[in-house]
Amino acid sequence: MSGKLAQVVPVDKPAVASDCVEPAAASAPTKGAQGEKSWGVVRSSAAAGQSATPRRSVETSSARASVGLWESKKGAVHPALKFGNKFLRSFPVTFVMMGATFWTLIADDIRIATNIPMVHDDSFMLVTSVCFFLFAVEIAIALVVKRGYPRSAYFLFDVVATLTLIAEMPWVIEGFMGPDDGDNGQTASEASSTARTVRLLRVVRLIRLVRLIKLYKYALARLLPREPGTGSPDSGDGPSWQDNPSAVGRALQESITLQVVVGVLLMLIVFPLISVTEARAGFDYDLELVSQLDALWRAHRAGSATASVAARRLIDSAQSFQHLAYFRAYDGTVLLENLQIIPPAVREVEYAVALAGTSCASGSHDGCSLGGFFKRADLVVQAQFSLGLLAFVVVLLIGGVVIFNRIATRYCIAPIEKLFAIVNSFAKDPMAKLGSFGDDTLDELNELEQSIRKIASLLQVGIGLAGRETIARCLRTTGDINPIAVGIKVNCLFGFCDIRQFTDATECLQEQVMLFTNSVGHIVHHAVHDCGGFANKNIGDAFLVAWTGDKLERRIAQVQHLDRNKQIGAVFTDNQFEPVSRDKWSPTVGDKAMAAFIRLTICVRGATALTELVQNPVLQKRLPGYTVRLGCGLHVGWAIEGALGTQKKIDATYLSPATNVAMGLEGATKQYGNLLLISQETYKLFSPLVQRLVRRIDRVYATAGAEPFDLYTYDLPTSLAVPPDEAKERAMAEHVFDYPLAITPEFRAAFDEALELYLQGKWAEARPLFEAANALLVDQAKENKNLDAPDKPTLALLKLMAASDFKAPDDWAGCRELE
Repeated sequence: MSGKLAQVVPVDKPAVASDCVEPAAASAPTKGAQGEKSWGVVRSSAAAGQSATPRRSVETSSARASVGLWESKKGAVHPALKFGNKFLRSFPVTFVMMGATFWTLIADDIRIATNIPMVHDDSFMLVTSVCFFLFAVEIAIALVVKRGYPRSAYFLFDVVATLTLIAEMPWVIEGFMGPDDGDNGQTASEASSTARTVRLLRVVRLIRLVRLIKLYKYALARLLPREPGTGSPDSGDGPSWQDNPSAVGRALQESITLQVVVGVLLMLIVFPLISVTEARAGFDYDLELVSQLDALWRAHRAGSATASVAARRLIDSAQSFQHLAYFRAYDGTVLLENLQIIPPAVREVEYAVALAGTSCASGSHDGCSLGGFFKRADLVVQAQFSLGLLAFVVVLLIGGVVIFNRIATRYCIAPIEKLFAIVNSFAKDPMAKLGSFGDDTLDELNELEQSIRKIASLLQVGIGLAGRETIARCLRTTGDINPIAVGIKVNCLFGFCDIRQFTDATECLQEQVMLFTNSVGHIVHHAVHDCGGFANKNIGDAFLVAWTGDKLERRIAQVQHLDRNKQIGAVFTDNQFEPVSRDKWSPTVGDKAMAAFIRLTICVRGATALTELVQNPVLQKRLPGYTVRLGCGLHVGWAIEGALGTQKKIDATYLSPATNVAMGLEGATKQYGNLLLISQETYKLFSPLVQRLVRRIDRVYATAGAEPFDLYTYDLPTSLAVPPDEAKERAMAEHVFDYPLAITPEFRAAFDEALELYLQGKWAEARPLFEAANALLVDQAKENKNLDAPDKPTLALLKLMAASDFKAPDDWAGCRELE
């Protein structure tokens, strides 16, 4: 036994703590109370309760981009920052800002296009001023509460879009530049420059469309409130990354959106500036008219008799076709003044003035003729064109963003997000099976995905369930991998299996011993996994398996509650061997563990591949009639789950006295002659129906001074052999317990009576009862091939009592040390 303990460190779950610690904090085997080596009695203060200093969690690039003004030194966000962000993204604020954005985009054009009376201009200007104030306040708040906003492109767009509103607020312009006297006209070159500037200002207003995109994102976030990373790629809702992309996906989407917006706006802004054929016909016609009138009036002043008449006719014609409202000759003579269509009767923007004359060419306005034109009709056309341009740009932007994002999503974002979803899912639950994440059209991406899946599968197989927290913690933390951390105390149901006469099999099978061992391991692992457990350690000729989790915790809590009420324990009746009712029985964790050991025991006997391997002539010559047999022990108790080792090599394991007890039970099967021993604590986890199927055979204690416990066995016929494929079909506990037992009710009753006398120390009285019970079983075995006679536990107890001449020791307390 000591030799086996030297090579077995029952391990399966990695030490899970807040974070990685230095290797010195890891637990190591210590000496037990009696000087024996106890694999799992952890007395280190670090393992007992000291937690490691948490590492900084993995942060996305967007989270690291900027830190809010009021953020604390520890990284916690100040409540004011949270409130500010929540305020900006709230529905009322989003709704108001969306309305203000639409107003600033279309209000002025609608006012002109629909010929709204001038009396309402002040109301429009007031609303625009309110919008300007709201935008300014929003920018100021965002500068304080939003991470990375001052360095983002959205900040620049917001500022430019807000400043363009100044052109629509005359009271601001007049405050800086003073009122316009309304008498400053334009020459031809000035008119050309003005036309270009006007078109540029109308296009620059389209920058406000960026606000719509930003507000659209806010609205979309409200409609899709799920947190990033929630959901499963296998869920019915679809991959979570489609609605909540990662930092990389969001950055790429925002970059594409901004590039499309900037590209469209630059095209609209730069094209009018570099265009050679400008649409300036309106100014040219006005200037031409003023020049003709100036020439005619100068000819009139020079003595031409017909020039005055021609000038009057030209003015009358211009009133109808060019909406001439005012004309003043170079000498100050006013030839036309229509007060109904010149300021202040009309808006300043609806009235244009042009200068012409010989002296105007030199840059001086003295001696120039001045013409005033009513431009409402032209402005209406321009406003309608502006609304049409706005609609076109909106469609162009939306279409461009959707198309480019779709292409980028298909060939870049989706593959990245899918791989991120795989890693994120694996980090969340390293033991969960990675489901389907969709098919890729790119072979390289499929190969990369398959590689990640294979790596994840190898980690699952190599580290096991006990290492899931170590894997998850290392994936969640930054910096170098440090798998060593403080362990976690959990409850586990341990099972220990050992291949009988493995040393002889190894020497005889040579190279085939690997195939032999792995074939046995395949049966053991699949039987355990099918019944809710997991494999923890493969130690040459031995296998450590375990059951843990919420179901075990709940069952232990139920047992403890029953213990407190003194309601636990089997009550044997005449109908204790009646078939188990599948309709009324819900298997417990203990039942499933028992079912797994029944299945693996009968499957190693019925496995064709193993049977062929052990027919090796050398092996049969050394051990005639050799068959594969497993000795097994089941015990439940607390354990420290964690990673044992260093950065060079770790083993995810359990350190616990319970593993030693499980190994001790397996070793004791050789003494009792059966293949499975069960501790009393494990017995309590069984349902009452399964408790009736197991038999108490002794009362023992693991080490001196330890609490004694009853020892149980499950009497499975040694002749029962079932092929693994057939056993898999009957993997459910309800089916496994339908197999026959190796004893009869009559023998069981006689054995129980003799066992009570043995435990009371009345060995002389117990002897004839044990012998009679054994003789009864031998007689019954002649007619029933499933019965195993003589009963080996009975023979083991008779041998023990015979060693002291059937007299109990003077210090007999109804129990003995487990050998």
